[in-house]
Amino acid sequence: MDRELIAHTASEVDQASLTMRAVAERMGVGVASLYYHVKDRADLGRLAAEYSAARISVPKDRDQHWSLWLAEWAEYTRQAFASHPVIFEQFLSGALGLDRTLPNLDTIVGHMERHGFTADEALAAYSLVSACAIGAAATEVRANNFRKQGKPEDVQYRALIQDHQTGNFPHLAMADPDAQPPSFQDRIYVTLVGIAAMRGEGIETVVHPDTKKYTAGGPTSEEVVMGEGRA
Repeated sequence: MDRELIAHTASEVDQASLTMRAVAERMGVGVASLYYHVKDRADLGRLAAEYSAARISVPKDRDQHWSLWLAEWAEYTRQAFASHPVIFEQFLSGALGLDRTLPNLDTIVGHMERHGFTADEALAAYSLVSACAIGAAATEVRANNFRKQGKPEDVQYRALIQDHQTGNFPHLAMADPDAQPPSFQDRIYVTLVGIAAMRGEGIETVVHPDTKKYTAGGPTSEEVVMGEGRA
């Protein structure tokens, strides 16, 4: 038994149930045995998060357009956090330190600099798409938790609105409960269009993350915001 085996086992345990005892039982060993390799539950969580994060493929630098590069990193962030809540929790708590994130951030900025961004502009652009990705991941994790509790969020929403159609939520009651929000790719697209506009670039220069094509002839940013773009 070593830390890598413990990390592998811990990564398979639901974050809410991640304890020294749960991992020990899964491995068929005594709890005391784990303490030879892991300090406490916090260390166990960090170990599981780092193990999971190391097995997620990061975007490859193919000298792609800056908008596609940022879109790929946004999708990487969303998937990493939404699919691995243990990583998300460790990120939010600060347990995943800058020593783990700065190498990737430096790579991101280097690519952007080759496409005409200054380091400051690259960091600002990345912060916009990163915030969008983190928000999307939080929404997915929350929705998954509701489903695990047997209380899907959309079902709760409908029930509450119907109960108060003539009372507390008159404006929400007017909205179509079946309307779908813009996809994550479309939200990132609108963010990229905004970055391009701030740089004085036209919408036709932005690569849509869904089609991997320049967006001339595709949905406009206004259509996407109104939910009329790609589903």
